Amino acid sequence: MNISTQIRMMKRFVPILWSLVAVLGVLDPLVAQQFPPPPLAIPTR
Repeated sequence: MNISTQIRMMKRFVPILWSLVAVLGVLDPLVAQQFPPPPLAIPTR
C-alpha cells in the first residue's frame, strides 16, 4: 500500500473519528446525569 492511498484512507477516516468524538462528548453528560458515579471505596487521602 503506497502513501497516497494511506492518506486517502486517513482523510476518509478522520471525519468518522471526529463524529464519534462529538457523539461521545454529547452523550457523556447525559450518561453522567442518568448514572451517577459510584462512591469511591478507596479514600483519596
